[in-house]
Amino acid sequence: MDIPFLILIVSALSGIICISLGFLITVKKKYELINGVDFTALKEPEKFATFVGHSILLTGVLMMLLGFLVFQEFMGIYVFLMLIVVFSIIPLPAFFFAKSKYLK
Repeated sequence: MDIPFLILIVSALSGIICISLGFLITVKKKYELINGVDFTALKEPEKFATFVGHSILLTGVLMMLLGFLVFQEFMGIYVFLMLIVVFSIIPLPAFFFAKSKYLK
């Protein structure tokens, strides 16, 4: 089995997991999936959850895109590794930004 094909499979699976988690938070309003937040202390908990859900959704899309780019040999494995680390961190600053923005 090829390394780029394996990267495609793994990044597609992790992307699907992130996309489904972001979908559940944003569209289905499953706010309990966001851990460590007291929703009674937020001004607008719906907007907070939507912001965090969109950041997780974006991370999933970017993971899938990176896996496809490696599979098509548009980028190397080292560039993929650097970008996957950067893109997987996206929800964390988004969470803290939304928490500071929507706190009462």
